[in-house]
Amino acid sequence: MTQRILSILVAAAVAMSVLSCVFMWQMLRSGREAQAALLESQREAMAALIAEIRAPREAVAAAVADEANNWRPLRVKLVDGAGQPVAGSVNGSGKPLNSNEALSPLGAAANEGVADLGLLPPGQYALTVNVHSTGESTSLHVLLGPGRSAEHTVECPTALPTPVDMRVEIEPPADLKADQLYYVLLQNGQRSRVVDGRIWNKYGSDPRVFLLDKSGKVLGEVASADVEERRPSATGFAQQIPADVPVREPSKLVPGSYQFILQAYAAETPAPVEEGHVPRLQMLIGDWLQKQLEVTAGGSPACRVGASEATFWQGIRDHLHPEIPRPVLPQP
Repeated sequence: MTQRILSILVAAAVAMSVLSCVFMWQMLRSGREAQAALLESQREAMAALIAEIRAPREAVAAAVADEANNWRPLRVKLVDGAGQPVAGSVNGSGKPLNSNEALSPLGAAANEGVADLGLLPPGQYALTVNVHSTGESTSLHVLLGPGRSAEHTVECPTALPTPVDMRVEIEPPADLKADQLYYVLLQNGQRSRVVDGRIWNKYGSDPRVFLLDKSGKVLGEVASADVEERRPSATGFAQQIPADVPVREPSKLVPGSYQFILQAYAAETPAPVEEGHVPRLQMLIGDWLQKQLEVTAGGSPACRVGASEATFWQGIRDHLHPEIPRPVLPQP
């Protein structure tokens, strides 16, 4: 009897174990299927998101590619302050979108106030606007493309302001004997001025040569051709200015900004300018100064050269007074 009961219990335990294994297997199978379904739904959601992101980018890329083939007419209108046409011209260069090759030089006249540069591909263009009446030019940068205007208007100056006398103030250091000093101011004719917030440039060709006394007073203007004919050397500007170089009335300058070089010369004898001529001048080698010259309609000094230009004055001192030792500068 006891053995029969034990056999029944063992059989029941085995059956329970089998049922438990079957139940666990079913649970694992259901879990795998649920996990696989979850992963699949995540994949589908991610694919939909990527497609949603790609669609606008592909549309934009297609629009840009289509726009690159959509050439447009580029025009520049030149007008004065009243909106009336101004005669001039426009030239420049450009580089199309999605390209590293620059276009051939561009150029068009604007005799009636409109420069038509023709059909051009979208891209970046660097243009120069030239005005005939003043001989001045300004820069214009254009981005031609979607949502950008293909016509640009530039308000131009039509007349130059009244030229004025140039004034320069030179104050040598107190210890420098400047009685023998003269200065030659070299200016290449290039000028810039601001009109209605835009910078206009005038590019010169022939240099101007002004003769200044020891205080910076403009004594007159020397023709560069006269100096070139008389100089003994063909290298650099004249090392000497002979006494027979004629000096004429100095030119007036249009208000604006000028770049110039100031060179120091020493006279063989401290003689004033007489009858339009100067004493024989010898340049002090290496003594020159490059500065900005601001000529204004108010007549204020265009430039001041004072004791702060220590290197310039020390070079002059070395030539005129070699017996005076150079000051010893503190070591850093």
